[in-house]
Amino acid sequence: MMKYFTLLALLAVSYSAQAGCDANGCVGVGKQVVISVFATGIPDGQVYLHAPASKHKLDCKLAEGQYMTLHSTHPLFKEIYSTILMALSSNKRFQIRTKNGSSDCTVSYVRLYVDQ
Repeated sequence: MMKYFTLLALLAVSYSAQAGCDANGCVGVGKQVVISVFATGIPDGQVYLHAPASKHKLDCKLAEGQYMTLHSTHPLFKEIYSTILMALSSNKRFQIRTKNGSSDCTVSYVRLYVDQ
């Protein structure tokens, strides 16, 4: 019985340890990934995604020092944007992958986890 509780504790710790940002993007639930969503008035229609506290770990330059950028020219813009909004509203775990070395932390893709 003790082994079972130890295993559950280890799984819980590893699951929560994966929250926040690393060099490739951010993963977690809600504010662990995005603090706010800002549909800008910039002519190309980009959306700013306010990065969480662990944003300093990202391997890209954040727009205005705090935003990951989803460009409307991305071929899957609508799908990515709607997935982010759905993940936030349903409190699901998700990942935003950014382009390493990009000048505005360009969003490459989003991944939704349905294991919750």
